[in-house]
Amino acid sequence: MLLLKMLQAATQASDDKDIVKSHAVRALGNLLRFLRESQLTKSAFQRPLDDAVRALVKTVQAEAIMKVRWNTCYALGNAFRNPALPLDSALWSQDVFSALCHVVTFCKNYKVRIKSAAALAVPARRGCYGDIKQFSFVWHSLATALENSEDTNDFLEYRYCASLRHTLSQALLHLLGVSESQDMPALGASLDSEEGCTIKKHLTRCIRAEDGGGELEGEKEMGGNSFNTQQRIEHLQLTLSKVKELRAEGDGRREEEGGKDIVVSFLEDCLKTCEEQLELQQ
Repeated sequence: MLLLKMLQAATQASDDKDIVKSHAVRALGNLLRFLRESQLTKSAFQRPLDDAVRALVKTVQAEAIMKVRWNTCYALGNAFRNPALPLDSALWSQDVFSALCHVVTFCKNYKVRIKSAAALAVPARRGCYGDIKQFSFVWHSLATALENSEDTNDFLEYRYCASLRHTLSQALLHLLGVSESQDMPALGASLDSEEGCTIKKHLTRCIRAEDGGGELEGEKEMGGNSFNTQQRIEHLQLTLSKVKELRAEGDGRREEEGGKDIVVSFLEDCLKTCEEQLELQQ
């Protein structure tokens, strides 16, 4: 049970001095990422798993030095890459998303906000984001962070604005890509408001790479390769196709269809704007 002992040791170290915390939380992220489902379902791992995740939540919420909080957001994003992690059912799941949403919205350090936004865009399945209320909370947190992405008086932070906007825009596009029919009313209401205008402005700039190099850094923060404008447009097209394929069912069918129409129209407008700009550049 060496892996179990390592998990417990890293959890304990995450409550040590700041210089130790930075390494401890990174270790926790790595361990949580590579734990297999056969291990996570064992009773011996249940309490240590809970303790490990809650240690990360506590650290990201604490008034620790920014390097520690940055590493903790990175660790959570790393852990989210493990498809066996029970994000859709664990009792700590809501606390994790709540902590990251608070950081992405209110943290004064832009590098920490960038890393928290990147973490929120990691889960590959809609179910990982919880119920409709929690999914909407994540969406609005990212949208609010995008709207306030230039609200800083610190020049040292301002230089990260482009990267922050790119990462937030990509995270919002990711949420649209994993969304389900039940999410359409809330998403439609958002995109049909002033909030939607802000998202469209920054999303199209992100896809067209108009933020002076920030898009490259933003894609690195998302844990992937850098893409050109055409590849970003193809990603937008794929998201549009996924949304179009959604089928509303049940009592809320009318509201879901109405929300879907707004989301589809939003994505089509973004796509048209980006394609027109690409043609002018060729």
